[in-house]
Amino acid sequence: MAVPGGAGLYDGGRYIYVVREYLEGTNAGNYSQVFGKLTEGDGSPYETYEDTVTDGNGDPQTQLVNEDGERGDGAQDNLRKAGDHFVYNTGVLSNRYNETVTVKASKEWKAAAFQADFEDAAVELRLQSRPAGDEDAAWEDTDETLVMGNFRSEHLINTGAATVPRYDAQGRELAYRWVETGVYQDIPGETIPGDAENLMGEDGSFVMTHTVENTSGSADDPATVDREIVYDANCIDMIQSHRGFSSRKAA
Repeated sequence: MAVPGGAGLYDGGRYIYVVREYLEGTNAGNYSQVFGKLTEGDGSPYETYEDTVTDGNGDPQTQLVNEDGERGDGAQDNLRKAGDHFVYNTGVLSNRYNETVTVKASKEWKAAAFQADFEDAAVELRLQSRPAGDEDAAWEDTDETLVMGNFRSEHLINTGAATVPRYDAQGRELAYRWVETGVYQDIPGETIPGDAENLMGEDGSFVMTHTVENTSGSADDPATVDREIVYDANCIDMIQSHRGFSSRKAA
């Protein structure tokens, strides 16, 4: 048996032949190397690539890793050691374009005459993605979230943004949108405690309650009344693709 280039498989001992790719030139920094074959539908809880390395005897070993080459199953140490940039027999190496896009979001908090009574509200938004131009594809949650709070009568609009990959693991351009996923009360800033109650229901509506003292009561026993407003949180999402920004209601 011979390998490309005419090198023999044996020469009194067993040899392991590898290939290494060097990224050079002006645009080399625009690409990253991803070792392993992208796998789908295997039930793993992380984006998986089947990476091939060899053991001390030259026999192939495979492991599932993420795009950064990190194992996520916790079973054992990474088989690809630090500094190992080689492609082994049956191995796969992909070059991913590193271009990113910045997806912006803007939230305006409107409580009409009750604006001053609900300045302790905070809103959580989640960034979703799907292949650009594929209207039938489902929107998938990303790890990016924004929390907007500190709304005041003189500061009703908050903005935020996230910088994310323009392409997915299969090289497809992505479209993004922000979706409002939570509304919270009694939040003094823009950090939501883990035990905070999400007031938003499945239909996108929520009820916030503010209690005020009724001045007609006595000083020793003031009467109180609940003042409630109902806000229909039909989200406006930002979509970004190669066509630029557009806005529409979330599905």
